[in-house]
Amino acid sequence: MYPYIQIILPSYAFLAFLGVLVTLTFLYLNIDSIGISFSGFLVLSLKCAIGCFIGSKLLYFITQIPNLLSSFSVNSLITAFLHSGYVFYGGLLGVLFTVWLSVRNKPERAQSYFNFLAPAIPLFHF
Repeated sequence: MYPYIQIILPSYAFLAFLGVLVTLTFLYLNIDSIGISFSGFLVLSLKCAIGCFIGSKLLYFITQIPNLLSSFSVNSLITAFLHSGYVFYGGLLGVLFTVWLSVRNKPERAQSYFNFLAPAIPLFHF
């Protein structure tokens, strides 16, 4: 029997997860304001999550280009991408770009989508 359980939990990742839960709950409670269905909300949320991941990784990767060029190899490139961190602004730009791609063929709804998502940005980061 182990009397102690030691869990290493990164605080930023844990708080970001809590921020995502609170933000998605807030947005779910307000989906009627833009007239989107629940399945549409889930699809948009999934797209935004993918855009956030790609954007945050990509911007961190861009900030590390000088370090990668000093010791360039394919192995170091793959290792740097897999073990690299995340950048908040990259995630934000990734989400905004994803939403823009989702509503670009519906310009009349674009303003309502961005107004709908505007409170989510500081709510997540808070």
